[in-house]
Order: sequence, then structure tokens, then C-alpha cells
Amino acid sequence: MEAKLDEILQKLNKLDCLEMKLDNFTSKFNDELEKLKQEVGEVKSQMKLERVKKEDCYRNKNVIIFGMRGGENYWTLREEIMKILTFIGVAIRNQDIDHLKRIDLTKDDGPIRATFTSTYTRNEVLRKKFKLSEEKDFEQK
Repeated sequence: MEAKLDEILQKLNKLDCLEMKLDNFTSKFNDELEKLKQEVGEVKSQMKLERVKKEDCYRNKNVIIFGMRGGENYWTLREEIMKILTFIGVAIRNQDIDHLKRIDLTKDDGPIRATFTSTYTRNEVLRKKFKLSEEKDFEQK
């Protein structure tokens, strides 16, 4: 009978030891899980910041052009804008314009968003925009 009690006591001690090891493992696991969650949160916030920076950089290359009539399609609109930009003295190549989009499609002369490939080109356009208001010679047909 005493042998059985000793055997049961040994098994209980082993169970206690296993339970302590399991508790230790779960606490370490939970700590590591919290660290990983924190790292994932930091990476997400860094990615969000990068996305905002890229959007700002992309927006900094935009110019809104008002009062442009016509432009049945993208390419004629592009040609008209190229004519205007060369008229005001901006040395521009065809590849300097990244994208054109008419913002208000309900009007024929709605504003156009012109996205340039570099902020230098955009700034050059903005520096020379006053020439359009000074010159009455350039009339769009």
C-alpha cells in the first residue's frame, strides 16, 4: 500500500513539474506574441507613413489647368497643353507629362489635372504661369 502511495506521489510531483514547465512555456509564448504584435504594429505604421509620403510626392507633381476647351481625346488634350506650355516658355518634352485627367467631365471646359514626371517641371510651369495672364496673343480655338 505504501508503495502505491509513493508511486502516486511521484506521479503527482511529475504532474506538478510538467504544469510548471507548461506555465513557464505559455508565459514565454505570450511575451513573444506581444513582442511580435508590437513589431507588426510598428511595421504597419511605417508602411502607412511611407504611403503618405509617396502620395504627397505624387501630389506635388500635379498642376490644375482651368479653362481648357475641347480635347476630344487624351492625345489632342496633351497636344494642346504642350502648345500652351511651350508658348509660356517652359522647355518641355512629351515624356515630361506623366498623366492628364479632366476632373469635371460634365463640362467641356472643366479643369484638367496634369501630372508631371518631376517636381522641377511642375515648378517651372508655376514660375511661368503669369505669362498666360499677361499675354492676350495666345487664344485657344
